[in-house]
Amino acid sequence: MILLIVSVFFIALLLILIIAPIRTKVIYQRKGEDDYAGLELFLLWSLLPVRIELTSLQGPRNIFRPLLKIKSKITSKGKKPVSRKEKSLSVSTIYQKLMRNLHYFKLFNPAFKYVIKKLKVLNLRWETTLGFENAALTGMTTGALWTLKGLLAGTLYQITGYHKSTPQLTINPIYNKEVFNTEFHCIFEIRPGHIIISILKMVKLWLHNRINPGSEKYARTAPN
Repeated sequence: MILLIVSVFFIALLLILIIAPIRTKVIYQRKGEDDYAGLELFLLWSLLPVRIELTSLQGPRNIFRPLLKIKSKITSKGKKPVSRKEKSLSVSTIYQKLMRNLHYFKLFNPAFKYVIKKLKVLNLRWETTLGFENAALTGMTTGALWTLKGLLAGTLYQITGYHKSTPQLTINPIYNKEVFNTEFHCIFEIRPGHIIISILKMVKLWLHNRINPGSEKYARTAPN
């Protein structure tokens, strides 16, 4: 009897973990020269929130030795930092890692497409304030930025499967003054079951590639 109760409990817990959606909030803010980037995960219907913050994000400033300096911290529900990290990455190191793993991006492309298609975009808000001392340059930049924002938002909504609301895109031009502030918020949701299926697809593709090295045709034609 006890074994039956324990089995039912673990089965119910497993079903809850598979069904309960994972909600993710992506935040990026830039005001002047200050950057902030954050990633918030809400598990089990927001009962277990986890926040990953890039408290300092400094881009390349030296063209001969460009470095991306990152300070991050992870906080849980109690708002106390679980861990803090500080790291510097050179642009060449990032490029080398991307090129070294390019084969895996191509191999697992069907699995990536599957999980992206299952994403639900619940909210997208992107507000930018910009200006230059040259009014004509401000107008030209504003038009180009509208095009860029529309292209990026349209692409995101095209490759994902569900959209709760239309994207909120705003640009506030400031003439005869040099300023640049931007704030990006995006909330999306996915079910763990879809992530598990995507991982199984990746395992299948990896095993097939091990048995048949260089078989890219299978990766392109694998079912979604």
